[in-house]
Amino acid sequence: MIADDDEQGGPAMADLIDGSAVTHAIVPPAILSSLPERPYPSLRAICVVGEACSADVAARWAPGRRFIDAYGPAENTVASTISDPFDPDGTPPPIGRPLDGRQIYVLDRGLGVVPVGVVGEL
Repeated sequence: MIADDDEQGGPAMADLIDGSAVTHAIVPPAILSSLPERPYPSLRAICVVGEACSADVAARWAPGRRFIDAYGPAENTVASTISDPFDPDGTPPPIGRPLDGRQIYVLDRGLGVVPVGVVGEL
């Protein structure tokens, strides 16, 4: 357990991952960014959630392990879509497809559904 007021932040979490031989983690990309460079040999799978994942974070953490990018607006749930598998190619991970049993809609400012490929809000 890491205390909320722990000023060590990333290093304390890194020690927890290594010391407890954590194999799977669900974390925001910002947390991954705060962890020191180490091999983390036990860590086999990471699911990033809660915010957009940058190409840099994906490139650093995806090689050699399963890397899943999940996305979901807070008004909905923790995750509504998932991108798995993900192959780091220098671009940010896509938000993926809807989870089983879910539908997603991309809307314009007037809450109208936009065509495929048009930018909007999920």
